[in-house]
Amino acid sequence: LWNTSEDPAPFTVFSKIDTEKKENSFEIQIPYMLSLLSYDKFSGQVEGMNQIQKQYEEKYGPGDYIPPVHTMFWSFRAMVMSGTFMLLLGAYGWFLSRKDRLAEKTWYLKLMVYAISLPFIGNTVGWIMTEMGRQPWVVFGVMKTEDAVSPNVTFGEVLFSLISF
Repeated sequence: LWNTSEDPAPFTVFSKIDTEKKENSFEIQIPYMLSLLSYDKFSGQVEGMNQIQKQYEEKYGPGDYIPPVHTMFWSFRAMVMSGTFMLLLGAYGWFLSRKDRLAEKTWYLKLMVYAISLPFIGNTVGWIMTEMGRQPWVVFGVMKTEDAVSPNVTFGEVLFSLISF
């Protein structure tokens, strides 16, 4: 959402994002959905990244306050899709179990072996979305990531701490 949305705000399911021009050249949207996700009601504007960028420049000084848009956009959708697949597969399995037909559906049982990866995928892309979404901040409004780098810590010390913990 590059610019403040209309009221109600649509949710963009798919988009061709142009980060250079700060616009989307193609979008598939669900009407009212972003307002519902943001405010728990079918009305309400959602502020755009360009407007938030201007506010932050006034408050915190010059800088790029827009997180990596492609990463945020697609990691959120991958997380939601992973959860949706888990829900649908679980509901279908419950239905088959209630009808006592689970053992007959070998394709479903084979599919469930691969579905073991879905929670890990959902968790990982959710974590990526969280970490990338807070950029450029370590602590919002207090410390930027560029100021949080420890200049005295060597690669060996970091490697040792990762291995030992």
